[in-house]
Amino acid sequence: HRKLEEQGKSLLFARHLRNKAAACETIIRSAARRAALAGAIPIPGADATAVTILQVKLITDIAAVHHQRIDKDLILFILGEALAGGSKGFIRWGVRGLKAAGWIPGGQIAHLATSALGATIAGAATYGVGKAAVSVMQRGPMSGDQIREIFDAEAFAWKQKE
Repeated sequence: HRKLEEQGKSLLFARHLRNKAAACETIIRSAARRAALAGAIPIPGADATAVTILQVKLITDIAAVHHQRIDKDLILFILGEALAGGSKGFIRWGVRGLKAAGWIPGGQIAHLATSALGATIAGAATYGVGKAAVSVMQRGPMSGDQIREIFDAEAFAWKQKE
């Protein structure tokens, strides 16, 4: 798959596989790793633009694998519901971590710990967004609660693995 990715043909290959979810797994993991690199920047908010761009591209790539057209409203819905709804789950964990790391008033920890936490949050959030997007492409329209549930479960799973 790496050779195909280097030649820009991984999406074309993935479109022809029967198991679209499995085909998307490599794409999601790759995007999550790139987001984690961006998230390691130890300046609060500096990674937000890069991570958001990666997540938008991830959703459009997943739609392409599933032979579906996607518009900005659906992209914004998936991102908005996954990330905004995490207040009771993964995002709340991330905010507590940022607070402890000193990004949010109330804690003091070294830049290295802050970078590691930022990388974990960005990678896990991107992985969760990707898995939620796969579910939307396979199941069709979903409620915000369903998207948030998938996002939280998958983001926590990524955090545990990485």
